[in-house]
Amino acid sequence: MRIELKNIIKPSFAQITLYVFLGLVIWAVSYIGSFYTKGITPDELLVRLFDTELLWKNAVSIGLTFVNAGLLFLLINRFSFVNTRTFLPTFVFALLIIAWQPSHETFKSHIALFLFICALFCFFNMAEKEASEKTFLGSLLIACAGLFLNNLLLIIPVCWLGFVVLRCFSFRVFLASLLGVIAPLLIYSAVIYVVSPTFDFQTLFNFDFSLNFGIKELQLPTQLYIGLLFVVFIISILGTYADFYTQNNSIRRNINFILILLVSFIIILNFEKTLFPFIALCFSIFVAQLFSVKKNNFYPILFLIFIFINLAFVVYNFLY
Repeated sequence: MRIELKNIIKPSFAQITLYVFLGLVIWAVSYIGSFYTKGITPDELLVRLFDTELLWKNAVSIGLTFVNAGLLFLLINRFSFVNTRTFLPTFVFALLIIAWQPSHETFKSHIALFLFICALFCFFNMAEKEASEKTFLGSLLIACAGLFLNNLLLIIPVCWLGFVVLRCFSFRVFLASLLGVIAPLLIYSAVIYVVSPTFDFQTLFNFDFSLNFGIKELQLPTQLYIGLLFVVFIISILGTYADFYTQNNSIRRNINFILILLVSFIIILNFEKTLFPFIALCFSIFVAQLFSVKKNNFYPILFLIFIFINLAFVVYNFLY
């Protein structure tokens, strides 16, 4: 018997509405679980739940998560990543964000991710026309995102490598990208100087290269969760590249670019732990072809295991 994922790959509007509702419920459960402790009274729990700062951070984060998920759906189906129209990467992205509780409060990461997705629209549109203009705008958007997360600026050289993979790189493109990065940083610095002439510009762009995300410091279930996701990632790489050369050139180039970004974000995560939403984005794009198109039962079963891993992690966070 063949296992199919058509309810996730091509869901109806009613099914998408159900997924959104379930996502909100799981997010709410995670939010309640972050305050719940043994022996707490209902009144105390209610007071904690309406903590103003945490509540608005979660509200902004979940709103931007659904906006970014919608942009991801448009990105996947606008450019060549999969041979069919699919909702699956959007589902994967939202599931990862909802399961990883620390991302619920890092609203700046979601704002930066919104700008980064807009930049990807520019970059993947470079091959069509006006490469320099698209590069300038995309790099400008990433630089603006870097104002929220300084270490995100480290991804710019990775994008230059991606332009080589996309076969769009040239000196003109490089110069346009460089100017795109410099422009918002200069404007932002000028505004800061006008507002506060005594401002210390050495603290303006603080690149933190200290390891602040140590796997050994995490609890065992969290380590197990990350380890299982890594196993799924390795299997996804092997499955994607097993028959990679049967795909058309544009799909191969786009997927290679995303893989380069994904590996880079995993490395930068060691210095900037709020970059998990970016990993979730690239991972969901990378596995789109694998889980949406492969015909055998192994990958649908792997995908169901992937869903179970994330839901089990949500339950663990709520209980402990």
